[in-house]
Amino acid sequence: MTEEQIRIKTILIVDDTPENASLLEAILSPEYAVKTATRGSEALEIAKETAPDLILLDIMMPDMNGFEVCKALKAGKATAKIPVIFVTSLLRTDDETSGFEAGGVDYITKPVIGSVVRSRVKAHLDLSAAQDDLEELNKDLKKRLTQSIATLRKKSEELQSEELLKEEIQDAREYAEDIVETVREPLVVLNSELKILTANHSFYDTFKVTVEETIGNYIYDLGSRQWDIPRLRILFEEIILHQIVFNSYEVEHDFPGIGRKIILLNARQIYREKIGSHIILLAMEDITRRKQLEKERDRLAMVVEFSSDAIFTVSLDDVITSWNKGAENIFGYSAKEIIGSQIFTIIPAELHNERSQILKTILSGEQVENFETSRIRKDGSRILVSITSSQLLDVEGKTIGNSVIARDVTEHRKMEDIIKHQAHYDTLTDLPNRLLFMDFLSHGLAQARRNGKKLALLFLDLNGFKQVNDTFGHSCGDRLLQEVAKRLKACIRASDTVARLGGDEFTVLMPDLTHADDVNIVLKKILGVFDTPFMIDDAPVNSGTSIGVCIFPDDGSSSEELMSRADSAMYNAKNSGKNSYQYYRDLSNVPATAGPVILNS
Repeated sequence: MTEEQIRIKTILIVDDTPENASLLEAILSPEYAVKTATRGSEALEIAKETAPDLILLDIMMPDMNGFEVCKALKAGKATAKIPVIFVTSLLRTDDETSGFEAGGVDYITKPVIGSVVRSRVKAHLDLSAAQDDLEELNKDLKKRLTQSIATLRKKSEELQSEELLKEEIQDAREYAEDIVETVREPLVVLNSELKILTANHSFYDTFKVTVEETIGNYIYDLGSRQWDIPRLRILFEEIILHQIVFNSYEVEHDFPGIGRKIILLNARQIYREKIGSHIILLAMEDITRRKQLEKERDRLAMVVEFSSDAIFTVSLDDVITSWNKGAENIFGYSAKEIIGSQIFTIIPAELHNERSQILKTILSGEQVENFETSRIRKDGSRILVSITSSQLLDVEGKTIGNSVIARDVTEHRKMEDIIKHQAHYDTLTDLPNRLLFMDFLSHGLAQARRNGKKLALLFLDLNGFKQVNDTFGHSCGDRLLQEVAKRLKACIRASDTVARLGGDEFTVLMPDLTHADDVNIVLKKILGVFDTPFMIDDAPVNSGTSIGVCIFPDDGSSSEELMSRADSAMYNAKNSGKNSYQYYRDLSNVPATAGPVILNS
């Protein structure tokens, strides 16, 4: 094995964006020695000092653009033969054309795919090495055939054109077969008449043809004319007439037997001085799958970029590395502002520990799904988000961070809270409604049973409420109900609950009774709130109430019993006089009265 075969190939990466250069270095460093430069002038100095085997060159750079750098390389004797692959996000056809005119051999678009980069680099290194081998073999052949050239020339004058062609085919085959089998991609060698002199095993395997169908045939006739492609004819005409080298010439074609394929062609003409003829080296790469992946990648990139959800990535050292439009809209930061910042920029200080918990979960192989938490927008406001997060892997399958999908659920949660509140609270008075009050009563009874305590239930009905509605209108009646609710909440104990069952009916729940007189104290306060007229639209309105009272466990053991008996006691109080109360267990007694209240018109 020669020293050249043992030597590790050197790749020079030229990109002024550290993240791009680091990604390319990570992709290539397992197989090649990698050097990096951030400016065009720096790249030229490195290349002149020690020429790399291949250069990956960005186009948009501050001091010299990639086209200028490539032209400078091709102008230098020591650097002219270095293959240059442009790596850029520029997608216009004229940009690609400019790259090839500048001397580039290939064109890779950002964001890069590791398998694509490795494949392109490998192909061009192999092709460059093959050309070097051809040159070395040519030199060697000159030495070995120096004495026989004179004889060959004399004989060639006597030979018929067919015999000359056979000699050329045999000689070129021997010359080329030494190198074509070292290339893993399909490769054929053609003579100046475009007849196939030799092909490697990869060619036969890829296009499903035999040696007999291939050798000595025109390239256009190969495999039932499967290579009779108009664009390929144009390619070969240019090579033959102008001795042009073609790199990355893309052909899409329906090949009999193997279906529709996209093939990348690299071709160059090599002059065979010994016999005064030319051969064409044609390398092929099936990029059908790569193109499919690129389309899928582009489609997914569009989905991610324009998703209404925030989609971003974070490195293991907590740095934000990507940021889509959805993230800009939700958090208020542009990608330019936030990429490179710590993830804690959008996490409230008291929730910083969530970051380590999320990392611990995803590094264990699990995914964080629909985790609701709080985050901070650029303007300082807080939002509720639902987070889904999973591992972010590099091209080698190593975890380098995590991807995050964050959905703003602030308004959704507010709406849920509103709906939940409306389901349990009276919309007019904002007091608990019948449904919620019955739930409080059920829990209060369960607690009273456990603790051996008593519980009081008060059932209130406003006196003359219908007259208020009829006299002043329903709007006035609603205002009266709201004012009554405010006064009732102000006069009960902190542990008590006042609710509106509907219409002009209110209830008061008094749990955990410890003193027999607690209920009477609250009753007197309730009756007292009706002593002062209610001011409705700057007009005084008098009202009173009738109250029914029952006690657990003396008057009943269930919610239904207590509600029914408190209601009966209330009607007894209403019949015996306004602004009064009546205990269910003492319906025969004369009710306490605070005096009737006359409604003013």
